[in-house]
Amino acid sequence: MGYLKFDNLMLADLGQSLQKEIIIPNRLGAYYSTTTVGCNTRKYHGAFVVPAEMEGKQRLLLISAIDETLIQNGAEYNLGVHEYTSGHFSPNGQNYMRLFSYAQNSATTTYRAGGTLIEKCVMVCEDENRLIVRYKVISGNTTIKIEPMLAFRDTAELCVENGNVHKEYKASDNGIALSLYDKYPMLYMQISKKGEFTATGLWKKGLEYFNERDRGYHDREDLYVAGHFTVEAKEGEEIYFTAGLNEANPKVLEKTFNSQIKKDDTDSIYDILKQTVNGMFIKKDGKSYMLAGYPWYKCVARNVAISIPGMIASGANAKDIDETLNLLGAEIEKMMSESEEKDYDQNIIGIDQPDVMLWYVKAIQDYAEAFGKSAAKKKYGNVVCNIVDFIKAGLHNNIEFTNNGLLYIHGWQRPMTWMNAVGAFGEPITPRSGWTVEINALWYDILKFATDLTGNDIYNQLTEKVGDSFVATFWNGTYLFDFVDGDHFERSVRPNMLWAVALKYSPLNGDQQKAIVDMSTRELLTPKGIRSLSPYSNNFHWNGAGGQQGRDYSAFQGAVYPWLMGAYIESYLRVYKQSGYAFAERSMHGLEDEVFNNTIGTFSEMYDGTAPYKSCEGMSYGMNVCEVIRAKHLLSKFEAE
Repeated sequence: MGYLKFDNLMLADLGQSLQKEIIIPNRLGAYYSTTTVGCNTRKYHGAFVVPAEMEGKQRLLLISAIDETLIQNGAEYNLGVHEYTSGHFSPNGQNYMRLFSYAQNSATTTYRAGGTLIEKCVMVCEDENRLIVRYKVISGNTTIKIEPMLAFRDTAELCVENGNVHKEYKASDNGIALSLYDKYPMLYMQISKKGEFTATGLWKKGLEYFNERDRGYHDREDLYVAGHFTVEAKEGEEIYFTAGLNEANPKVLEKTFNSQIKKDDTDSIYDILKQTVNGMFIKKDGKSYMLAGYPWYKCVARNVAISIPGMIASGANAKDIDETLNLLGAEIEKMMSESEEKDYDQNIIGIDQPDVMLWYVKAIQDYAEAFGKSAAKKKYGNVVCNIVDFIKAGLHNNIEFTNNGLLYIHGWQRPMTWMNAVGAFGEPITPRSGWTVEINALWYDILKFATDLTGNDIYNQLTEKVGDSFVATFWNGTYLFDFVDGDHFERSVRPNMLWAVALKYSPLNGDQQKAIVDMSTRELLTPKGIRSLSPYSNNFHWNGAGGQQGRDYSAFQGAVYPWLMGAYIESYLRVYKQSGYAFAERSMHGLEDEVFNNTIGTFSEMYDGTAPYKSCEGMSYGMNVCEVIRAKHLLSKFEAE
């Protein structure tokens, strides 16, 4: 790995290294996740996490961590790191670490302990739920003791010592197989070289995860150790350990590892982000779904639609883009059908949200620009017209087509836009109802796009009406209202108005566009993205302190989102053109630095609204990655032109 590297000075400083997380997913929904020093700080971290086939569970964390000990001349060097009660760390394997590097589907750590220099490389197979760890002895001879720490739980739960554990195990080829509880899958753990397994049946008690503590959740766990493997390793030798849901052939572990490990050809941050996007896709039921992120997200229709333009900007081929558009389009077509039996795809969430159709057509618009209008018309022209006609006819359950041509939503009791955090009783924390600004900016844009795509003059006539109504409704002389409902004019300065500038077709004149961009620059722009609310608002809530309720409240009351930089960069370049390029390019530097922080190689879900802009919630968020890629693409394209 040549790009994401961290040296021993950073690794030995737990104040830094514990803040840097990694996640290595595969295409089936399994993953390996921890920190750069291998110390878990979340209950979602785990060495071997697989999709659940059990009712009521989403992912199963089978192995929490794998501790290695090097034994030389009777001396033991434990390479693990764990936090126990009261902030006590033991063992302190970070002191043996010399280098850590992260690649597309692997993480490599180099250790020096005693007279041995050894490299540990962790990899998750792409199309099989299997973890493979390679131990490469660079210098010296040693005995390696491998001790898996087992949890066998859902990722959202915690394990405590109990008497229900099945301590029995059966022999496997160079390993063992076991399942700690009824209904859980059998776990096979094997090594490539003949070694010895020593059963212990011990509990390691009181491990703590400070990220859960900060989030207001229980943070203490007990883990079960069935035993450990020991194997002799000579200088230059490679030893492989694997964990999987079926038995492996130890003789082919090296071949499997080498065929699955991906060559690192990254030479920029944006190469890394493009690889991160690929890691968001999982295969299920013969289809490919884009997850909203990791570690707890599913496939969310809105997130997929918003992410597609970034996927296009990342250089993904037309076939992969078509597959995603067709998958989402099929669900939209079901919603528009008159059939009472919709038979929705249960793997996709939120298809009935009012803005999903609009973001979807916007993605088709980007497709037309990338692959040609004729290709877009041939493949998606009908669905674009169907969506416009469906909305115009007032057939969408969550959209009302009003006399002024604008789209009205009922959002006081239920979230209807991307600002969807809810309170304890399911009520919107940030209610947005009536005529909302980004929904109607999208509506104007797709009407213009439909006109351009089909030449239908009816759409063109409606566009003129919508444009006039948009300005009359939202423009307050200085910027745009966030939403208008009856006599409620929402004056909060929010980023949603940026879409009225960023989209290809805008109903605003140049002065109005400039006013919006300037206000967003003054009040919303941060080094980590765009705030969801101006800090000058009385409702501004800058961080997620106070547990789940505090995080939910701050989510759209000031939290920062990198994905909004796509709209901001596009708007800024549209208004300031060449004279604004240097500033627009500099505004991305903080996000470029972020690739080396928190979850390395990606972006967290959101960040605090004030310095130091601490990351919050999910470890990796697809919309953020995709729109940052698109923002960079816009800058590169602008520079080239």
